[in-house]
Amino acid sequence: MNNWITYFEAYRSNRLLYDRLKKQGASKAHDLEGSNALEKLEEELLTAEKNLERYIGETDSPREAARRADEKLFLSYRYIYGLSMTETARAMSVSRDTLYRIRRRVLSKSFPFA
Repeated sequence: MNNWITYFEAYRSNRLLYDRLKKQGASKAHDLEGSNALEKLEEELLTAEKNLERYIGETDSPREAARRADEKLFLSYRYIYGLSMTETARAMSVSRDTLYRIRRRVLSKSFPFA
């Protein structure tokens, strides 16, 4: 994983697969690769959600803490809740331009947990 966006795009794909497998039932999940894919996916999803909880971390200034909080909120709305960019901007009460600036900041941060 290079950055947080890549990590949470994978999270969103895994969430969709998890939901589909859950609808099909556990017996179908066991058929995939001879192991319980549903349990593995659930574990990966929980790990990603825990990593998001640690996103803000230690900061040097209140301004940086506020920026990191906005970035965390962006990641939550966009990838955890699956909102579009327009819906995310509306939910965060910011313009689309501001949302794209937040996205660029997130893209510039490397992912420390991979």
